[in-house]
Amino acid sequence: MVSGIEAQQVSTQKLEEMEHELEQEGIMVEKDMLVSLYNELERLIATVDGVIYNVIKKATKNYAKRFMEEGLLDKNTAVDAMIKILKHYGYAKEMEVVEDKDNEMRIRGKGLLFGSALKGKGKAVDSAIAGFMAGWLESAWNRRVNVKEVACEAKGDPYCEFVVKVS
Repeated sequence: MVSGIEAQQVSTQKLEEMEHELEQEGIMVEKDMLVSLYNELERLIATVDGVIYNVIKKATKNYAKRFMEEGLLDKNTAVDAMIKILKHYGYAKEMEVVEDKDNEMRIRGKGLLFGSALKGKGKAVDSAIAGFMAGWLESAWNRRVNVKEVACEAKGDPYCEFVVKVS
């Protein structure tokens, strides 16, 4: 179990409050626009995945911090809330924790935003999802978190899988 933190169900009310906050601070962007943006950035920046990971991680830490301060999120429900938000907003069709041990967790998903849209790319492309998970969990757990995508539908894998390491 990652750092002795047990995943607990996020109450429906807390999830609805988090969704309301995200909707108040966010904008609607069609998925195809995000995929096109990724492709154009990849043409311009050789290290696009690292840039996206770091930008999203930093921004997501601020979201999660605000939710913690408002009492909508705590360290025990962070994983459940993160997965529900990613699925709710269409960044993943399926997502679940498949392994949870000391300081490491594996999260697997199908139908992820970039992985499913960029099949045949030959590389892992879900750096935005990895950055989101890293920032969200790092803020909620107040520990350093690194997330790496180790399998991706864009590479021909049957699912996308992320290794979450906590230090």
